[in-house]
Amino acid sequence: MTIHSHILTDQKTALITVSGRFDFSRASEFQETYKKYPENQHHFILDLANAEYVDSCALGILLDLNRHSLNGNSLIIQNANQLIKDTMRALRIDTLIKVE
Repeated sequence: MTIHSHILTDQKTALITVSGRFDFSRASEFQETYKKYPENQHHFILDLANAEYVDSCALGILLDLNRHSLNGNSLIIQNANQLIKDTMRALRIDTLIKVE
């Protein structure tokens, strides 16, 4: 898995991109990535266009990231493949996090 992040031009939104398998083995790396942004000060966009797989540990971390975001609820997940979207719907994560 590869993780990249940067602040968008609005200075309030962090874009995080994930490639490959997003699973337990990379959980701490992902947490370190988003925790470098101060809590409750940024919106987050998670681009999963190149993510192949997301396991249950990673899904739990997404809930943590959502709580870490501005107002505790400003995470948007973009470009997830159909399997990832279906998993999020089955677990009702899409009721807590915006999935586009």
